[in-house]
Amino acid sequence: MEKVFERYLPAGMMPTVRGRLDMAWSVSGTMAFGEVLPNEDVSFRFSDTLNIICGPPGSGKTRLLETIRHNGPDSLPADEGVAQMQIDLGPLSLGQQLMSSTQIILEMMPYSYCLLIDDVLDQLDVNRKRCFLDVLANAEKQVILTAPWRPDEAERMSDQLDASLLMLSPHATV
Repeated sequence: MEKVFERYLPAGMMPTVRGRLDMAWSVSGTMAFGEVLPNEDVSFRFSDTLNIICGPPGSGKTRLLETIRHNGPDSLPADEGVAQMQIDLGPLSLGQQLMSSTQIILEMMPYSYCLLIDDVLDQLDVNRKRCFLDVLANAEKQVILTAPWRPDEAERMSDQLDASLLMLSPHATV
């Protein structure tokens, strides 16, 4: 998807996006992850909007995103998306780059895709984090986000954002 992002995002944002944002085909229904996380019987019913995968470091959050990404397209069909954007956003902080990149991608992303966001919340201050989460929750497109939240914080945030939540245990990976 990097070539797609290069087409739509200002060149200066690519280092920020690389490894953090990606797209895959939209995930519908329940998906089982038993082969990916052999120590857990994990299956999850994805919503059509915001989905949050939480767990401590090493619990398998990124591995689950990679499994979903593996089923994703390499590029957008020519008739999908929007015309190439020529945007000069000037100098932006890392948090501003993440927010702007995500908003641009959500705008151009077809409904048949989902946005995968890995390990970005720690890059944002408290106010920008809340704004970022509100953008995702109101996007009306499927988003799958990993978050390092504790179980109590994860449940509180998923309730506030009306998001589906998958909690992984600390021993999810081998």
